[in-house]
Amino acid sequence: MIEESLNALFGEEDSEGKRIFAQGQFMRELEATTQDLARALLDASGFKGDYLFNRVQKQIDGEIGTE
Repeated sequence: MIEESLNALFGEEDSEGKRIFAQGQFMRELEATTQDLARALLDASGFKGDYLFNRVQKQIDGEIGTE
């Protein structure tokens, strides 16, 4: 559904600047919302450990030396 909306608004060309911006913004908001929901569920269940969000990005940063 999101892909169809992006296509309708910005066309199907993946290299279109407006589409790239809109898709990036959507994905960032989706990630933040998903993390918030996961935290809320973990907190509600009594979870007391560390969250592992951004684990993969931290591994990538460590491998390419951008930490």
